[in-house]
Amino acid sequence: MSICKKDRAPLALALLSLAAALVLASGAGELALGICSAGLDMFALAALGVAGAERQLALHWLLMLATMTPLLLVAPVRHLWLRSLADRRALLLGLFVASYLTVWMVAGLPLMLAAQAIKAASANALPWTLALALLWQMSPAKQACLNRCHRRPSLPAFGPAAARAVLAYGIGQGLWCLGACWPLMLAPLVLERGMIVVMAACTLFVMTERMEPPAPLAWRWRGTRTAARWVAARWGRGA
Repeated sequence: MSICKKDRAPLALALLSLAAALVLASGAGELALGICSAGLDMFALAALGVAGAERQLALHWLLMLATMTPLLLVAPVRHLWLRSLADRRALLLGLFVASYLTVWMVAGLPLMLAAQAIKAASANALPWTLALALLWQMSPAKQACLNRCHRRPSLPAFGPAAARAVLAYGIGQGLWCLGACWPLMLAPLVLERGMIVVMAACTLFVMTERMEPPAPLAWRWRGTRTAARWVAARWGRGA
């Protein structure tokens, strides 16, 4: 396989993220955004049995995931691509993405309920949510999750063992990615307006922290040093 084929992954995943963001921004097929702009409680509508409310909540969450997570999967997808046979690659990639998204879809309801609780407790929910994200960002637990996100397991190439290994890989990546990112995923959920801007900022930030190598567990700031060095090097080269 050529390098150019391998390097299509970032572009394809970036286009997926952009397309999902445009759908969210346009409100196409999106009851949840209309509920937020009307100042209503989408969970209350679902509880009252409003037709399609649960389905629209799930769609809303799936579009958020499709906006914020694809570029986090560049390295895992590349790892899987390089270690799978061409005739099984599409199937294995599908299993990986399905298992990864399953973790996040299951986590959607608790995260949405947490966002609703924060909004109910404070009229200024975003600062409290960002304070929680900052505390988690500096914690050893966050570093433990990031370290696990960097792991690339050996993957069998043949038979049911390959499918089982890919499913386990997707679930593992989903769980550790959830552990690393959950406070930042709360930030867009507590907003009634400006959601897309905050989602974009959170996505860029989690991309930069994935550029950091695994590190010892400790209380410290993390997430921007490698990206800053990369930008400085490119800027200096261009100057």
